[in-house]
Amino acid sequence: MFHMKTSYKAIFALFIIVVVVCSFACCSDSLKAGKPFYLYQYDASSDRFVKVGASVVFGKNLESYTYVFNDGTLSIHGSVSHSDDSSSYTLHCSEDVVPVVVEKYREYLISSGASDSTMELFNFMSEHFTPETQLLSYKKFLFTARSVELVHSVSAGDNASSFEGEFTMTATGEKLKFKGGSVYSPDEKGDFTIYEGYYSVSNGILTFTNVDEKGNDKYEDGVLYRKRYLMATVSFSDDFSITGTDFEEQLEDADWVKRINSELSAYSGKTVAVLSDEFYSYEMK
Repeated sequence: MFHMKTSYKAIFALFIIVVVVCSFACCSDSLKAGKPFYLYQYDASSDRFVKVGASVVFGKNLESYTYVFNDGTLSIHGSVSHSDDSSSYTLHCSEDVVPVVVEKYREYLISSGASDSTMELFNFMSEHFTPETQLLSYKKFLFTARSVELVHSVSAGDNASSFEGEFTMTATGEKLKFKGGSVYSPDEKGDFTIYEGYYSVSNGILTFTNVDEKGNDKYEDGVLYRKRYLMATVSFSDDFSITGTDFEEQLEDADWVKRINSELSAYSGKTVAVLSDEFYSYEMK
């Protein structure tokens, strides 16, 4: 039975690794200066995207930004550079900010009861933290590479920009096929014959509901095993690369970043459909 990845999203997301996403055409003017883009995450218990508090605001002409932590006690300011070729945005901040952020994240881990091993990993990774990250936009949304849970498999030979076809789970490399409202995983021969569940699409959000061995809706601890995703496409220019410098990504394996960069030649010049379970938005209701 196919399993979705465990949703581990630390509350204090610091920097954003975002990929330019366009459902039909890239529109950089969709980024609104002065408007806070709030972070939303899918919450299984309420079965909706909930605002968790963190936000990013762009300054005039999108040349600067301010990032605000969830509890509002720390804001980070910096500059933004833009590449016309890939429509990518890179956030920069001063090296002086690093120790402040590291201490803030340390306080969060301690207050949340992090294990000794987690703290040890944090102490190691904090020595290599970089105050720079790649940033892009999709209409009224921003999202991180880490938040992409499913990406269309470019090796499948079908239309990679379609939300029907073969997808790869970024965390595990498992395959799923979305077709006509149903979701399948491969059998021992590699044919997509195992029924995993069903999906529906509404207002740019795809809802995927898992089923059990008997074909009934699957429940875990009384909660329906369902996931909602933002639907978007990523356009890869010939010289495009993804930079995995998000602080949380350094604490976790940035599998999606590694996989795409290792196979970038296959993505070059293509537009690829992705499904994200976390995003920033200035108009989400």
